[in-house]
Amino acid sequence: MVLSITLVIYWQGIIRILKYQMKNNGFSMRREWIRPAEVREIFGIGRTTLYALMKKGVIVNKSLKEPGQRAATRLINYDSISDYIEGLPE
Repeated sequence: MVLSITLVIYWQGIIRILKYQMKNNGFSMRREWIRPAEVREIFGIGRTTLYALMKKGVIVNKSLKEPGQRAATRLINYDSISDYIEGLPE
């Protein structure tokens, strides 16, 4: 049995989406959207490979950019990366 709870927090102008999962073997917490640097830490996928996968449309990502803002914040969907890795042949 898996129990999932999604929590949306708005604090100091930042929206955080947290997913909590309770499985038979314990409790885990992770965010739904992560930054490219975190992808490398968690999954071991480098920046060049990550951006190539995003360009192909394999990995779901969003760009947060306000009008007039120079640089955007890139967010990557955790589940899309996990699903991609799970679908790779062994």
